[in-house]
Amino acid sequence: MVRVYFRPFRPGRGKAVDTCPAGERAVLLWEEKGLAFSRKNESSREARLLLAEALCREFPEIEGLPPMEKDVWGKPFFPDYPHIYFSLSHTGTGVCCALGSAPVGVDVEERRPRKYQEQILRRFSREEQRLWDQTPPKERERLFFQLWVLKESYVKADGRGLRIPLDSFSVLPMDWEACWTGNGMPQAWSMAVADEGGEKEYDLRLYDMEEFSSVLAVCSLDKEIAEQVCMFDLSAKQNLSK
Repeated sequence: MVRVYFRPFRPGRGKAVDTCPAGERAVLLWEEKGLAFSRKNESSREARLLLAEALCREFPEIEGLPPMEKDVWGKPFFPDYPHIYFSLSHTGTGVCCALGSAPVGVDVEERRPRKYQEQILRRFSREEQRLWDQTPPKERERLFFQLWVLKESYVKADGRGLRIPLDSFSVLPMDWEACWTGNGMPQAWSMAVADEGGEKEYDLRLYDMEEFSSVLAVCSLDKEIAEQVCMFDLSAKQNLSK
């Protein structure tokens, strides 16, 4: 099972809504050992705090935040716990992480007007561009972010990141009409991607974080992805059902 966690930022501030004591202790210990990331990147720090707290909940036998290393593509992993896969992401509204027992990628983006959307779409597959062309203009911005986070989650799950050409694979909703009728965000998406040695069967899930003006996507070889995003807001504990 892939679990997904999100921690919102305080309005107008670059820190999370709450500070998790367990996560904070783990990251501080990591920093004291000289293993930590730069303090200059506050969003990265918040993402690792969230990861530490998620580990505390999912794997209570693990004390603190384990040392990380990077593979040949630069994707971080836990060398002492090779059975635990994780992915981190952050945007202007908060940070998120995903934990699972198979390769996983997560991406979150704040939905706000972006320049050059159409130019970016030209880097997508022909099928995705056709979907864009068939979508009413007023719904295209929403579709853009759906496609972007889904594609980003895949390249992160694969591990090669943006070394993978964005037009070499497609992510498409099972129900195309749901993309522009306003009847809700489609959760069932299909993906076509050709790898050397055959196709890998990745599963995708999309979450509309409407409360935070964001959209979040997860991609994994694990066939079971949580239907809910676990919210780490200690002042208002809740889950967002999707």
